[in-house]
Amino acid sequence: MASPAQLQAGRSGTYYTPFPVLGLASNGSQIILTSGGGGAAAAKEVPNSVQVHRYDEATGKLNTIAALNTEKQVVHSLTFSPTNGLWLASTKGSCKVLELSESANTLTQVLEWTSDTEGKDVSQNVARWSPSGELSVTGGTDGVLRVWSMQKPPAAPSLKHACEKIMIPSTGLGGGMKARELRRDGRGMQRHGAGGRRSRIRRTKTREHGDRRAGG
Repeated sequence: MASPAQLQAGRSGTYYTPFPVLGLASNGSQIILTSGGGGAAAAKEVPNSVQVHRYDEATGKLNTIAALNTEKQVVHSLTFSPTNGLWLASTKGSCKVLELSESANTLTQVLEWTSDTEGKDVSQNVARWSPSGELSVTGGTDGVLRVWSMQKPPAAPSLKHACEKIMIPSTGLGGGMKARELRRDGRGMQRHGAGGRRSRIRRTKTREHGDRRAGG
């Protein structure tokens, strides 16, 4: 297998990717994933890809160790679970699970499932793992927050809960989910909506569930 193309080094620790960076995530150590591309229309000119980079603290260099060609799908959001070591990648209407092997320098797609279905031009904008890695949460342009019970890939997850669509009072329309709106706290995850309202996915001793609370 051919080695992935290296980043173009600039001045003062600056590096340039071969695509506009849409997704960025780290495992909390030396591994960084970037994603982007030209989308379905310009995939030949600007290939859609997820690249894996390792930071060498001794040399201060960022080296590309693996890459995954995502064909006509552009990945625009990435996140990592330290519990199971897997990555979630958001694409147009679906979610991918990626697995990295540092010893083999390979990034592999081990699962993909349809996560957003409503609307003409649907897109999943964000995905997050629960702290335990047993659940994932996705949100996108249809304005619905979905909680998935994850299985060991390649088994597909099952839909555990779908929160009500968040409406924008001034327009009466549903608002799409963005990565900055889905946050994690010590008790689970929260979806922050208009007017400070939020949906929280909480863990209890017997089950994990969603509830809705007024902001404050």
